[in-house]
Parts: sequence; C-alpha cells; structure tokens
Amino acid sequence: MKTRCSNPNCKDYPRYGGRGISYCAAWEDFEAFYADMGEKPDGMTLERIDYDKGYSPENCRWATDAEQQQNKSTNVWLVYGGQRMILSDWAKHLGIPIETLRNRLSRTDDLHDAFYGEWSHRTAHYGVDNVNAKLTPEAVMEIREMIAAGEKQKDVAKKFGVHRDTIRRATNGSGWKHIEGVAA
Repeated sequence: MKTRCSNPNCKDYPRYGGRGISYCAAWEDFEAFYADMGEKPDGMTLERIDYDKGYSPENCRWATDAEQQQNKSTNVWLVYGGQRMILSDWAKHLGIPIETLRNRLSRTDDLHDAFYGEWSHRTAHYGVDNVNAKLTPEAVMEIREMIAAGEKQKDVAKKFGVHRDTIRRATNGSGWKHIEGVAA
C-alpha cells in the first residue's frame, strides 16, 4: 500500500500514487493501521471501497478476491431491468461467453437487444437458444439414441444435414441442455 502510493519507481505507482491515491498519515505507523483495521482475515486483502479515494479507515475494508474484482476502475457497469452488474456478471447471468456479449455490445446500444435479441449463428447460443437451430427436441433425442447405439457422428450428421460439431454438442450436453434423455 505504502509503496504503490508513494514510490514513483513502483510498477503500480501510476494506478495509485500517480493518480492521487494516498494513505492517511496515521497509517505511517503500523500500530495505528492495526488499531483501525484489525488483523487481516484469512483469504482477504485490503480494499478501498471507493477506488477513486485513498486508503483510510473510512474507505477501507477486508475483502475477498471476488469482492475486489467487483470494485475495479476498469469494470464496465451495465444497468438493465433495475439490476446493476458488471459486464462479466451479466454474461454469467445470461449464460453467454463474455466475448459474445462484448461483441454484441459493440454492434448495438440497446441492452435488451444485446442480451436477448436474435443474433446470427456465430454469436448465438448452441441448442434451443440459437434462433438458427436446425434440430427439434425430437431430433436431438433421436441423435442421442443413435450415438448411444454406436453410430458414427459423421453418419448421423449427414442424416440430419448438420455438422459433426452439432452432433457432438447435442450428445455431450453443451447444447440442448433443456432436453433430458439419452446421453452418449
């Protein structure tokens, strides 16, 4: 904390002392810091509540790494439907890769469209969430049965007019997760 706030030779100085982040003068003495913050709990590190303010008893707490990841100046915050989350949490919430969500947001300013709009097969989910899906739930069940019976993926793919990767996703659980039944 002291080094990154006060030593211009520290690699982290530009993100701390270089942008005006300091620590309270009382914390020059470790005993004063310890009296204010107490012993460091296992698995936690010191976090500034407001990352634009310095280190002080009013602006610091002990936090887990996951909590600290929520409080970074580089986070992209999005508010939709009354919920405020960082981009990575929205991606998890929506069940899509973060890069897919970034790509969508680069093509539209409408959050509803980015979250739920119809997108090409290259950026859509696999399985039922892909608006371009060629397989019905019945076909997926038939595919799973054929693969479980030992038929080759390439033969099954040819029968249904899809790529072998589609057959693989239908049988390994990465697509059509809502369809329960035979799994190869």
